[in-house]
Amino acid sequence: TKHPDGPFFAWLHFYDAHDPYDPPEPYKSRYAAEPYDGGIAYEDAEIGKLLRQLKSRGLYDGSAIAVMADHGESLGAHGEDTHGIFLYDETIQVPLLIKLSHAVNASRKIQDRVGLVDVLPTLLEEARIVIPKEVQGASLLPLIKASPQNTTEDERTAYAESDYPHTEYGWSAVRSLRSGKYLYIQSPRRELYNQNADPKTDHNLAASSVAVADTLES
Repeated sequence: TKHPDGPFFAWLHFYDAHDPYDPPEPYKSRYAAEPYDGGIAYEDAEIGKLLRQLKSRGLYDGSAIAVMADHGESLGAHGEDTHGIFLYDETIQVPLLIKLSHAVNASRKIQDRVGLVDVLPTLLEEARIVIPKEVQGASLLPLIKASPQNTTEDERTAYAESDYPHTEYGWSAVRSLRSGKYLYIQSPRRELYNQNADPKTDHNLAASSVAVADTLES
């Protein structure tokens, strides 16, 4: 399709790496044993087409591009096959790639905890658009553009919630907070995990570390 001569914005939503995992051919046959992976491979190929089109039209270098997932899949972890019920890392920790215009700090990896809520203010600032005061999250440009020797681990917290258990099954809604090394989950049986020592969240510390759980709950 044609594009205007001035700035443009495009949003693309790929749904193929999603239950019931039914990618088109040849990915359906090629990944018959792992249809979820087939959906990801198909989406990867389609994104490749988009990037090649941007490059062929001379639009790639000057474009800011963000690629992310809205959630992951449990794939059996914690007894959940897909997503929606729990707030563990299998569904909450998602890919996030940001390409700034003219490849500023390209290929840099940042380990700090950030959230999808930060993507909007990041793109607005990169486009030199004033960030409305109502916008939640914080621009990641200072983090991306900072020199490596001037960066420190960001102690920002990350909040997540799911009303799906309540709206679909009449169960309790679930809320979580990631702060420092801890993951706290507010549910009828509250949970606390030290993710440095227990990355698979197998050992609930809520009963033995009551003060930490109380602090994160508050």
